[in-house]
Amino acid sequence: MENFTRNSAMGLSAAYLRNRELGMTPKIGSSDRFMKGLYTSFRPCNYWDHNESLQNASPGGIFNLEFSPDGSLLVAACEKRSLMIFDPLSRQLLKTVDNAHYDCVNCVRFLDSRVFATCSDDTTVALWDARNLKSRIRTLTGHSNWVKNIEFSQSDGLLVTSGFDGAIYTWDINSYSEGSFLYNRVFHTNGLMRTRLNPDASKMIMCTTGGYLILIHNLDLRTLAQDLDGFKPNMYRLMQLSQTTIPVAASFTHLFSKKRKKNRIEFLTDFPEGDDAEVVSSLQVHPQGWCALSRNISNDENSEWTCVHDIQDLEDNVSDEEMTPEQSGGEESDTETEPPAVQAPTSSEMASFVIGLNSRARVVSNSTGTVGGGRFPRRFLRRQNAFRGFRAQVPSNQRGEFRVATTDVWEALVAIREARARRERRTEAPEADNDSRFRIVRMQSGIEGVRPREPGFITSIVVGTRVPQQRSEGEEPVAESPPINDNFEEGTSRYNNRSFYIVSRPNRTGHRIRVPKNHKIHRNVSRLTHYIQESNVGKGFIKELCFSADGRLICSPFGYGVRLLAFSEECSELSSCVPKEGPIKLHEIGAKACHTNLVVSTKFSPRHCLLVSGCLTGRIVWHQPVL
Repeated sequence: MENFTRNSAMGLSAAYLRNRELGMTPKIGSSDRFMKGLYTSFRPCNYWDHNESLQNASPGGIFNLEFSPDGSLLVAACEKRSLMIFDPLSRQLLKTVDNAHYDCVNCVRFLDSRVFATCSDDTTVALWDARNLKSRIRTLTGHSNWVKNIEFSQSDGLLVTSGFDGAIYTWDINSYSEGSFLYNRVFHTNGLMRTRLNPDASKMIMCTTGGYLILIHNLDLRTLAQDLDGFKPNMYRLMQLSQTTIPVAASFTHLFSKKRKKNRIEFLTDFPEGDDAEVVSSLQVHPQGWCALSRNISNDENSEWTCVHDIQDLEDNVSDEEMTPEQSGGEESDTETEPPAVQAPTSSEMASFVIGLNSRARVVSNSTGTVGGGRFPRRFLRRQNAFRGFRAQVPSNQRGEFRVATTDVWEALVAIREARARRERRTEAPEADNDSRFRIVRMQSGIEGVRPREPGFITSIVVGTRVPQQRSEGEEPVAESPPINDNFEEGTSRYNNRSFYIVSRPNRTGHRIRVPKNHKIHRNVSRLTHYIQESNVGKGFIKELCFSADGRLICSPFGYGVRLLAFSEECSELSSCVPKEGPIKLHEIGAKACHTNLVVSTKFSPRHCLLVSGCLTGRIVWHQPVL
């Protein structure tokens, strides 16, 4: 069968080339058939291994592979601090740069046919000239953690770097002072993994550990820092997940507006069924800038997925002014019958507000009173590293409406929702969840989504605050708290000397409580077009995917080998096979096990029909069509 396929591919290739030589107009579909025959005939044809060359020390894992723009050089970034330069056609090792960095080298990016940049876990970026590798041209310092990504904007002449410190820097390599290049920190977010630019540098795509991608349209690197000053993507994503207006985050909803002429924000949050994406570790952009290719690890770390998201500009069918209150309020609309308003416990009569499923905050009542009862046990975990710096804004006079802009209270509400959802899951399937602790799984970049509640869900209510009374020596303390009975679950959030009481009560009607929508929460658009599940091996290692030069083919690390994927069975271009009804599965063209260890990097040549792959033992394999 393999010989028959190979002979068919040879026949198609010969006919295609003959018609092309004669200047005949190609028939419809002939290009797709030719490319399919070419790509299905890819085979491992050669390899380089340090074990067979006593002159070279072990490079460790091959973390990144990069071709020069003209395809004449191949540079490998190695785990053990070295660089290796190959002739990709003769497969010969031309030069090894030992101790290129003080830690493992993560990424290589060519600025032109000779000059390239490298970044490392030593927090630095280095510039090199391929014609003289005895020393680096310049060292760029500014990052405070591992640098994982390098991009270059030809139009601006700016080098763009990002790292695990969450910062994105731009470096003007054409203007530098006596000490170093001029650079600017243009953006920062916790949990940043990778940053990419599309071919014309009009868009920036970022992937995060929060299970979503950030897309910036109409990119202007010169003004990006000013335009996004103060914007915290993780805080805004938290607001979207909880559907609870957080004023400090809602004030940045205008960044998502279609009316923005530059640096417009969009979140890509849709993933295939069964993929509860959390860490999106690898990211590539289509050669034509049509889509973004990413690889993510699910929340339970039991599956990995490759996903393709459309990143082109969409037609604006609904303007910002035409959005209805339900549309502007969030991802869900309140269409259910509104039940009578739920009153706070009358014995408390303290400042209260109601939190529903699609909730906003408002004051229900405000007066003083004395109630008896015991203290509330602390029932939630505070996330130590997420969304710091926002404290409660509580007026000293305790009168009128107060605005909650503190993560302590909001995270308490989210934690209660999560705990409630976990209790419901345990009720339905006790064996499915034995962990009774609160679990906030995205420590720096969001929270686990809570599924919609069925009739009989529990409504969370913040019933008031309490300030300890000054008392004389020997006086017994008086506990001031709302009365609690068997139908309530309680929790507290303490800020300075003020306690926020949070109780839950059953709502047997099954209807959500309608609360005024004071702020808009942007709705994310479905962008997923293709997906496929990957082999879940080599946990902790980032697997770098790649596109072919024409964008028809995707190469994905697959265990000890590689897998070739296409958008259709005929290896058509994405523009001719866009799915009409929802995302579809990628088509597997072929898979080959050709390494002795886990494959972590792949790259197509920009000029030749050539693919290279690298693994953790330092082996580099060349793949070519065998006709």
